[in-house]
Amino acid sequence: MIVFCGYANIDLTVGVPALPAPGDRVQATAIRHGHGGMAANASAAAARAGADAWFAGVVGPDPGSTAFLAALAADGVRTDWTARTGTLTTAVVLLTPDGERAVISQDDELDARHITRTVRAAREAGADWLYLDGYRFPEAAAAL
Repeated sequence: MIVFCGYANIDLTVGVPALPAPGDRVQATAIRHGHGGMAANASAAAARAGADAWFAGVVGPDPGSTAFLAALAADGVRTDWTARTGTLTTAVVLLTPDGERAVISQDDELDARHITRTVRAAREAGADWLYLDGYRFPEAAAAL
């Protein structure tokens, strides 16, 4: 079992010919909405590869969050430890044709208490690995 604790968000990926400099205006070449977030993406990839993957992030009680969790479940990810007490955040990804990118992200509501609950639940369930994404320290230090 691998437990992924961290970001879940809606990605707004905007194709641009080049990343804008301060004050520049560029025209989008494409705009795509999709599910994202470091932990959510990693959990889906692990499940698709055959791992027993669990996602333990924070999303909201809204229909968009329900659809997000349903997409993870369709990939084989367990979401039992995901809190529905926050907001499904958004990340804007500017992406050039050669793969250069800039990311503007909204922080989530995953706090030290949620990390502590997830660590305990993972330990009690006999998890083999715990993946903490993003900028979870020092909040995670005490729980670990």
